[in-house]
Amino acid sequence: MEQVFEFIGNHPLMVGGFVVLLILLVVTEIGRLRRGFREIGSAEAVGLINADACVIDVSATADFEKGHIIGAVNVPVSQLQESNKQLMKLKNRPVLVYCRNGVTSNQAALKLIQLGFNPVTVLRGGISQWEADKQPVTRGK
Repeated sequence: MEQVFEFIGNHPLMVGGFVVLLILLVVTEIGRLRRGFREIGSAEAVGLINADACVIDVSATADFEKGHIIGAVNVPVSQLQESNKQLMKLKNRPVLVYCRNGVTSNQAALKLIQLGFNPVTVLRGGISQWEADKQPVTRGK
């Protein structure tokens, strides 16, 4: 135990950096666990879709028409509101949400949770990762 204190005394910057990184890691993990949704990869998403999950693409309409998951509904983030009757019809089903690159979908998932959707799952990497994993897409509306 004496050697630990000696090491800390001889290397305060290294130990301080380690402590800061450890704290940041713990805070990040706690935040991830408390956000209310989980992220999954393409393989897990296929299973979720086969289990009758509702698939919501929150990309812009132009991006949706370039390619989307078969059976997905296009609801841009700006239309994620309680007044959206089409969206609220899907409230009683599990939801898989994705966007083009996986950036906007986290924000959309939080909005869906606020609207009472549960469970909400996010496709990690969005449709870009889906296509990279050689999963099927359809074009057009």
